[in-house]
Amino acid sequence: MIPEGCLNCSSHLRDWSPKARVASLIVLIFALATLGTILPAIAGLTISFLLLAISGLPLKVVANRLRWPLIFLLPICLILPFTTDAGAKVNLMSQDLSLQGAHMGLLMLIKGVSVVISALAMLEAAPFSVHALALRTLKVPDTLVQIILFSHRYIFVISREMENTFRSLVSRGFESKTSCQTARVIGAVLGVLMIKSLDRSERIFMAMSSRGYSGRMVGAGRDNMRGIDWIKTALVMSAALSLHLWEAMTWITRLE
Repeated sequence: MIPEGCLNCSSHLRDWSPKARVASLIVLIFALATLGTILPAIAGLTISFLLLAISGLPLKVVANRLRWPLIFLLPICLILPFTTDAGAKVNLMSQDLSLQGAHMGLLMLIKGVSVVISALAMLEAAPFSVHALALRTLKVPDTLVQIILFSHRYIFVISREMENTFRSLVSRGFESKTSCQTARVIGAVLGVLMIKSLDRSERIFMAMSSRGYSGRMVGAGRDNMRGIDWIKTALVMSAALSLHLWEAMTWITRLE
């Protein structure tokens, strides 16, 4: 969803047709994730930052979203130079450091950050439900779209219930330890939440059926493509294609 602090931000991405935005994002992410050399990856990162600037997202929101990907990527980037055996090596503080490992780690970090920033810039331009419904116009099965929508909605409900349950347990003297007793309590809590979720899903289905639900959700928002939408789509897809053309030309030059 759009962060509360970004609802009034001016964004050219927000006026973009949702289905064109999702299709362009898929192509761009695939292009960024499959790059194999540093310079095109840096160019891809530049494109991601350009999209971020256009989106108008607050830097605080971006930093908060980037925190967990960086926690995952940075250790890999630091470990690979010392664990990769292939390629040339340099001695750093009496440790052999693989240049190929450093290249791989840096490449993974750049590509990971590029993908996350691109997804943030384009997906935060509208609520999640808008993009999920846009998948249907891209011929994604309607059943799968509904599963995605309901999962996104109720995973937060279940998470909030779990937090409240554990808060109640702590107020009654429960202490989380590495013991069989703790495992039994957590297992019981998860079991109760699953049963409550099943009961809730049945009540929700009956409520929706009583309101005319017949297995298909009515979409919201415009579905038509304007001229400016085609231009934006062409620009993003051309940028994605140009990254791989640059990389291909680099490999051809090396072979010659």
